[in-house]
Amino acid sequence: DEATKITESVCPVGANALVDEDDGQKEGSYDRLIGVIYCNSSTTSLNQVLLEQSKAIVYEDFCGVSEFANDKWVTSFGC
Repeated sequence: DEATKITESVCPVGANALVDEDDGQKEGSYDRLIGVIYCNSSTTSLNQVLLEQSKAIVYEDFCGVSEFANDKWVTSFGC
């Protein structure tokens, strides 16, 4: 519930969203798209916000394949 509230505050319904699909994980898991999300021209991703708020985690198993594995917002949380 808390992650949903944060997501809704960062990316409210009707917000302009940019989704950058992870080219290293095109298949995704559980048929989900894996990517980084930016809302309303923010330079901070929703992914980073959720990590900083302890509402998401980085799965280290995927650090070897993710195109984002070397980005600072990921490396500071486990990759």
